[in-house]
Amino acid sequence: TLAQINFRYHMPTPAYLEMCNQTVAAVSRVDGLLWKIWLTNEAAKQSGGIYLFDDVDSADAYIRGPLVQALCDSPDISNVQIQLAHTNDGLSAVTHGPLQMMVPIQPSISGMATNMPYFMWT
Repeated sequence: TLAQINFRYHMPTPAYLEMCNQTVAAVSRVDGLLWKIWLTNEAAKQSGGIYLFDDVDSADAYIRGPLVQALCDSPDISNVQIQLAHTNDGLSAVTHGPLQMMVPIQPSISGMATNMPYFMWT
């Protein structure tokens, strides 16, 4: 199950990205989350993410849980839009959609939180 969350942020982008760095480890530990792609449009002050979950129950628990509630309650965040969708694995495979199995790797990226799991496609 895919979840997509989009919103506008009302703070300088470096402050927003620092907020993301403070939550990334918690997001990485969400039950049933396979991966998240983080989205940021600095010019429009829009951000969000695309999440792949094991199942609809895990996705639903996440969007109703404390991390998303904290996002919605933040005075620096507005226009939160959330949607769930099922993946079409057959069509996604033809267009190289990232639904394959993943294996953990340890990156060396300056300025990034490195105490969380990272993945590469197999």
